[in-house]
Amino acid sequence: MFTRSPFHHRQFTRARLVAQRAIEAVYQRQRIWPKDNPQPKPAPNSMLDDVLPAAALRAKVEEYLRMSRALEVFTGAALTPEQLQAELERMARQTRQPAVLGALWAALDHDPLLLAECLARPVVAAAGASIADGGLRNADWGM
Repeated sequence: MFTRSPFHHRQFTRARLVAQRAIEAVYQRQRIWPKDNPQPKPAPNSMLDDVLPAAALRAKVEEYLRMSRALEVFTGAALTPEQLQAELERMARQTRQPAVLGALWAALDHDPLLLAECLARPVVAAAGASIADGGLRNADWGM
């Protein structure tokens, strides 16, 4: 279990970008290269730069932070460390691809704080937003 994040979810930090890039690199390595493509599959990092430039990576992080903040405003309560921990436990229990989950955890150095903030928070925020009012995703939450 972890305590409140030293880089609270409202704060935008380089650590989140680095962690998100590591997560995306794991997902990129898992992508299947079409057999009919005569070119060799590019190295994961070079291919990642092509499909997810820095601006898109930043936008992805900003979006999950915005969703988390919107959920906080909508419900009147911030996501708690216990909720994020519960999501990590659910992921571990219900994964259909344990090797991929293991690679994600390894990419974040098995750091409980990074796992909670950069792997669990986006999932919990998106799930909460989809349950909440349909207008939640499109609202302007002052971020």
